[in-house]
Amino acid sequence: MATEIKIVTRGGRIVSIIAYGLRWPLKKQVSPEDLKELCEALRLLSEYIDLDRVSEGARLKPWSDEKLRLFLQEMSELQRALLRVLAEQGELSAEDLLRELLQIIDIAQLDRRLLTGALADINRRAHLSGREPLIHLERIWVDERLTNIFKLNPHYREIILEFLESE
Repeated sequence: MATEIKIVTRGGRIVSIIAYGLRWPLKKQVSPEDLKELCEALRLLSEYIDLDRVSEGARLKPWSDEKLRLFLQEMSELQRALLRVLAEQGELSAEDLLRELLQIIDIAQLDRRLLTGALADINRRAHLSGREPLIHLERIWVDERLTNIFKLNPHYREIILEFLESE
């Protein structure tokens, strides 16, 4: 099983971890030092526990082509535009994503807050349907500043591009 651990943040706080296809909600805030130890513990756990067979109902399911197309049909114009940009670019910082969207979409009040809400809604609805998130948030330090990098799940890039180009 591939070692894949994703940190889920909300409002700058870590709220859960997605590891080995399972969501691990946190009881309390985790310090950076404890987070490193927690990730190592999850890796160790995966060496001895067959996580493929653990709690199949809690596992986020992959999107079928049909379900993903239906999901995309329900999206707003802004959500489709941002998925198009991410599908074409792969990953972008929040600032770059906003700049790209301002060039292609005509929404007068488009700002970082509206963008964040549109992104969050996509993954919220995916989670409510028990599916993998389409967009991952990575927070990295760039020039002594914590920067949000949005990445499209590469498994669905071609399907999303194909759907959006056929509209």
